[in-house]
Amino acid sequence: MREGGVNRLSIGVQSFCGATLQALGRLHTAAQAADAFHLARGAGFQNIGMDLMYGIPEQTMTQWKDPLDAAVGRRPEHLSLYSLSLDEGSLFKQKAEAGALMPPDDDMAADMYEYAAAMLGRAGYRRYEISNFAMPGFECRPNMNYWERGEDLGLGPGAWSFILGS
Repeated sequence: MREGGVNRLSIGVQSFCGATLQALGRLHTAAQAADAFHLARGAGFQNIGMDLMYGIPEQTMTQWKDPLDAAVGRRPEHLSLYSLSLDEGSLFKQKAEAGALMPPDDDMAADMYEYAAAMLGRAGYRRYEISNFAMPGFECRPNMNYWERGEDLGLGPGAWSFILGS
């Protein structure tokens, strides 16, 4: 992929905590997520992002802090932090409505986000969107282009384009 021109990878780690991955129904393990990062680095990728999730039902602050520390310790250039949302029609929303799942605690999710923002700032990451943090110069260019209302040509099924004057 790198030889074909791909210069940035985003790895859907979600967590380095096995209990959190299991609660999310993820099929990968924390060790597999770590391996994916190290394999990407070994293949020469110098711009790697990780996606992490917080605000998961019954997730403790420790179950958020430890995986966040594990991610930052690997020094990815970009981190996206997403709070679990119970979207209409999703399995999590259905389970919550049926009483089979405790909805995420909004106060705990806010505390998790605030902790992460402060910790990432101390580690040299800059928040450039609500959920995105990057080392200087590694902000996601398509995201920045979107916020700056730059033109974008999308190709393929479900693609989205924005062309000024059209």
